[in-house]
Amino acid sequence: DMPYEAQQLMEALKDPAKAGIDPKADIYMFVNMMPGMGRYSSPNVEVGVLAKVSNKGDFEKFVTGISVDDPAKVVEGEGYSRVMFPSEASDVPALIFNDDAILMVFSPDSNSGSLAKAQALLAQKHENSLMANKDLAAHIEGGNDGIMVVNMSGMSAMGAQVTAMIPNWNYMKEMAVALTTNFEKGKITGGAY
Repeated sequence: DMPYEAQQLMEALKDPAKAGIDPKADIYMFVNMMPGMGRYSSPNVEVGVLAKVSNKGDFEKFVTGISVDDPAKVVEGEGYSRVMFPSEASDVPALIFNDDAILMVFSPDSNSGSLAKAQALLAQKHENSLMANKDLAAHIEGGNDGIMVVNMSGMSAMGAQVTAMIPNWNYMKEMAVALTTNFEKGKITGGAY
């Protein structure tokens, strides 16, 4: 017998629309790597997932109804709703949503760091996003099977010794690179912009 929580999650996977998530829209995942402390330490990794809301009420019912023993609560914020998990520890990702989007962010520093990052991302205007670059946006929206966008400023934090040797790095670190993957009849093709 599957636990109730697992049943709810399996139902959402079968039909995301019942959980208030638009199954026809792309789901975006982003990863931000930051240098760790110390010379040989592992990098800190910040992860986020962004999905489109099809029905805010259905999503709220889904997320608060997953656990009957220890239900989550929804708290209203400024321009968003936040899911508060009952036993919220410092390493729980921030989960916020509004009428348009669901955003989950896990930041290695703390839950408050995750929440601050999620709030800033959800409040971000189009002109401040990567999609404001029309050429990059056209490349990203080009019907690719997989897309990875790398912000070069994150690379400089990871490899300061390497990037210090690259001439004109100060100009390059403002760049973003979009890498695309497509699966076509048994072969994988890729491109970069």
